[in-house]
Amino acid sequence: GVQHAIVTAGTLEESRLALELVRRQRAGGCPVRLHSTVGVHPTRCLDFLPEAERAEIEAAMAAAADGGGGGEETLAAIEAEVLARPSVMAAIEAHAQALRRLLSQGREEGLVAAIGECGLDYDRLHFCPRLVQRAGFAAQLGLATEGGPPLFLHNRAARGEFAAMCKERRGAVGAAGGVVHSFDGDAAELEQLLSLGLDIGINGCSLKTEANLAVAARVPLGRLHLETDAPWCGVGEI
Repeated sequence: GVQHAIVTAGTLEESRLALELVRRQRAGGCPVRLHSTVGVHPTRCLDFLPEAERAEIEAAMAAAADGGGGGEETLAAIEAEVLARPSVMAAIEAHAQALRRLLSQGREEGLVAAIGECGLDYDRLHFCPRLVQRAGFAAQLGLATEGGPPLFLHNRAARGEFAAMCKERRGAVGAAGGVVHSFDGDAAELEQLLSLGLDIGINGCSLKTEANLAVAARVPLGRLHLETDAPWCGVGEI
């Protein structure tokens, strides 16, 4: 039967709550041993910003979605300007340091299994735009260290940008290791990620097409993780 399970956090606050849940569960003597992650999901990376700048970005997102305000190019320009502000850079660093402290505390107690779930998700930009996601991901890649917990990585429709960001932090990423879950990329991206020392997670979303199946077959068995990502990514017929 199941002996271990991971409670996946998506925000700083969820990371705190996940750690508390694991503490309570272990104190209660449950036969399934829980662990937690610490990190911010790409769709939640607006949490890195101060409230005023978050509202500014959200207003620009709404304008772009309505077809006004100059569209995606204007949104990207506003993102870039906001992210370059010293106060915003300081807020992102402060959020990363809060994650680091929580990660350190959880590790000391033996509760943390991974950093994450972090990465890029360009399929759901209505939750968080590209440049803010990149800033949040970069901050969390900075948490990776040799001997530390591995990275639990999310990569949806970002393709080359995700691999490029991991490559920029090759030393830290390779030292920490990790898994790119729900992988649905092509063979070239697979080879890039494997070369960085990352493992590959496969679920139903990874097996939707014949092309997906061909790529999945290339994953070395020793680097393959099978996952459910329930209830969203079950295995169906092709």
